Amino acid sequence: MNSYLKILIIVFIFVFFNILYMNKYNYENYENIKTRYAICIWGELRGVKSTIDSFYKHLIKPLNADIFILCQQTNDKKIDDNINLFNKNIKDKKLYKKQNTNEYFKDIGKLKKLDENMLYEGGLQVFLNFKKIADEYGDILEKDYDYIVLTRSDFKYLFDIPDVINLSKRLDIFWSYEDDNHGGMNNNLSIIPSKYIKNYLYSAYNYLTKPELIEKILINNEKFNCEKLMKFIFINEKWVIGLIKSNSFITADSENEKTTWGTFKYSDRYKCFYKYITQFNNANNNLNIFNEGDKWDYLDLDDYNYKIITLF
Repeated sequence: MNSYLKILIIVFIFVFFNILYMNKYNYENYENIKTRYAICIWGELRGVKSTIDSFYKHLIKPLNADIFILCQQTNDKKIDDNINLFNKNIKDKKLYKKQNTNEYFKDIGKLKKLDENMLYEGGLQVFLNFKKIADEYGDILEKDYDYIVLTRSDFKYLFDIPDVINLSKRLDIFWSYEDDNHGGMNNNLSIIPSKYIKNYLYSAYNYLTKPELIEKILINNEKFNCEKLMKFIFINEKWVIGLIKSNSFITADSENEKTTWGTFKYSDRYKCFYKYITQFNNANNNLNIFNEGDKWDYLDLDDYNYKIITLF
């Protein structure tokens, strides 16, 4: 064998094993790359038959998101069985028995006397639901994702949720709807940076179970509701809030479906149920604007640490 052939064989062996090594290296590193979005569904699984197609079309597909479901059991088997309708992109799904809020929130007597709706049973159950998501999935959500979308199941999405990662280079902005904020922050839909997800999920529970934080709330606010509590927490934690135009509204599978507040109405024009007329109209108006060609855009406004993303 001449020297030229030996050199060719050595080069071939070197290239071959180098390719094997790089493929193995790239595969191992690919396994460690974050999947950018996770969807966490909380609350009770109401309205799913009317919303699930919109979830997959306008929320899960455009974000290529994994789904985690940790929702409260009800006394209605039809509602609880809705969990079986979610059958794609599922990482985990389960129901749990509602907990006794009096066992957790023992020091909020003064807050309960305030003349607004913060401390009704449903709101406290939401805070315990968030805590349970943090207990169950917090480490995974923090490690494996960039952003986590927290949503209730009865939102009917009319057009694609924005991919906030591609709208701003900052990954520390929390996003929520600009409307239905009742003087505070709307947390029915929240898009949370993964590095803050555990702190966010535990925040309301922590603020309502620590006497020193309760006193801080009482000093700074005369009246309170869920939304004002969340805004108070954001200001106190110095978190940055981004506001997005609504692309969904609360709906139901029937006129008599269980609901905490109000009643459902039926729209003959849109052939669906809705709960809040302003929320319903805003979502449909934003859909019309979106269909006319306006797309999500990002505006950096120096206004009380709010960052606003808008259609206009």
